[in-house]
Amino acid sequence: MTRASQESRASRRTCAQRRPCCTRLGPVTDVLAPKGDYICAPNIHTDGAYAWPEDLAYYVERYHVALPPEFLAHLATAKWKAPADVDTSTIELG
Repeated sequence: MTRASQESRASRRTCAQRRPCCTRLGPVTDVLAPKGDYICAPNIHTDGAYAWPEDLAYYVERYHVALPPEFLAHLATAKWKAPADVDTSTIELG
């Protein structure tokens, strides 16, 4: 397994482990698929430093979307583990 695929798998697991900090109404569909297949709920996840949509892991796995090196380095520093206690009450999404 290449380093890139290891990082991809680890990032998918990390993304999936995070609890959502906010949810919107409506389904999230695959914007790259002709039929726009349903992917997940429209949740936003965070580790306290970064925030990302729940469907990010799907696009990384399905389409091999590259993640920014800074984000991957941040996740690697956290040993690809989700923090147990993120205070989402102070997070502002813009």
